[in-house]
Amino acid sequence: MNEKDFNLSIFNRKDWSKISKPLFEIEKECFLDLSFSWEDFCNYFSNLKIIAVILKYKNNIIGFSFGFPSSDDSFFIYDTAIKKEFQGKGLVSFIMNFLEKKLSEDGYKYIEREAEVDNGYADKIRRHYGKRIIEEGIPHNSIYSKGKQVFFKIKI
Repeated sequence: MNEKDFNLSIFNRKDWSKISKPLFEIEKECFLDLSFSWEDFCNYFSNLKIIAVILKYKNNIIGFSFGFPSSDDSFFIYDTAIKKEFQGKGLVSFIMNFLEKKLSEDGYKYIEREAEVDNGYADKIRRHYGKRIIEEGIPHNSIYSKGKQVFFKIKI
């Protein structure tokens, strides 16, 4: 895979009719029975405060991340998903770097997110962000995970 074959963009509402189904398919593939319902997924993307990044490979959507402001200076990353065949290639970092740049330009100082403990994602967050993590919560149960989740607040 050549880096030039990848493209990142900020979600534009006028594209929703073209991208909604591919995004939802990725959501279902990644999260199976824990994925959002179609109605909830559409409701999230209709929220005027949403900021979402769409990842394409050779013009095909292969991933996304989205979230909403949680305060004047913090932004909560609600969901990040990459098609299974593209996972493990550093693409979440690629998306997050792009999103963080956008959020910083918009005046945000922090990102917040939850990460599953049992699948190792929380450890990846710790390794990736290191000293930029300014708050880490206690592992807790979540309806969005089969295992425990940990909350992170990270300086942009």
